[in-house]
Amino acid sequence: MTWIDMMIIIIYFAILVVVGIIGTIKAKTSEIYILAGRNLGVFMLFGCLTAVFLGGSSTIGSAQLGYEIGFSGVWFVFSMGLGITLFGIFLLKKVTGYKLMTISELLGKLFNVESKLIGAVIAAIYALMVSVTQVIAIGALLSAIFDWNLVFSMLIGGGVVFFYTILGGMWSVSMTDIIQFLIMTAGIFLIMLPTSLSKVGGFAELTAQLPSSYFDFSAIGFKEIIQYLLTFTLGMMVGQDIWQRYFTAKNLKTARTGGILVGVYSLLYSLAMVIIGMCALIVLPSIENTQNVFTSMAFETLPTGLRHRFCCCGSSYYVNCIWYIIGFFNLNN
Repeated sequence: MTWIDMMIIIIYFAILVVVGIIGTIKAKTSEIYILAGRNLGVFMLFGCLTAVFLGGSSTIGSAQLGYEIGFSGVWFVFSMGLGITLFGIFLLKKVTGYKLMTISELLGKLFNVESKLIGAVIAAIYALMVSVTQVIAIGALLSAIFDWNLVFSMLIGGGVVFFYTILGGMWSVSMTDIIQFLIMTAGIFLIMLPTSLSKVGGFAELTAQLPSSYFDFSAIGFKEIIQYLLTFTLGMMVGQDIWQRYFTAKNLKTARTGGILVGVYSLLYSLAMVIIGMCALIVLPSIENTQNVFTSMAFETLPTGLRHRFCCCGSSYYVNCIWYIIGFFNLNN
């Protein structure tokens, strides 16, 4: 690891802390803290909604699927984006009239206080369990980069994310979501994808060297596609992090436009990632642990300074998990 890599990581974490501190100035009311004042425009909302799935699991997972099965791996991430889009088109209007901040509030309005509390507790327990895995992932990354003790790395990495999330609320989360969205979008579409294709001699060479099944969107089978749709599409439609970000929009039109853009982007992003994975199969055909496809290809294609920053983007899901807990326990309204 070079000193440039280290400086970029330190600067990145410092920016997150500064965003959290600025967020304390912005968050003067509970509505601003929980929903950023319901004032986000299309681009901000689009970036924030996209950042929900634009993290370690979608990036590493899609590249892995591209390496193993090709184009049919797009269903993983696309199913997530589709769920966000469908919620905005079909369900958002039905719930916006309640002026909600959390899903548990809706349970309370439709049923009773007890159902509101039960829903909050169940969702918070689930979010806490997922948060643990994300903190471990952040710690493992920092431990590998800096050669730190794993527990110490978890405390530092998880602590920074926890700090800016709690301190600045949804405004801080929105700003860090946009930072991640811009970096990942530019890095994948403008740097990593074209560089990966260049290494294999272009898309024509890719089609010539890989089996035809790698270019079949239905190669994984109808049953597997349905499982993706049921698990991720329906799952995203009832996610507190999705609802809460939608509630930050200025109005219903803004929210729906942002949601539709997410669906389009999820398809493009998943295509880019599986193509990168397919390129890796040609460039690095002997990867034993296919979970390392993305990181291995990153070291093959990215310049110094960008490699470790890309790996750090997985922390966004940890933010979502913290936000689950904050949102669901907002039981006083």
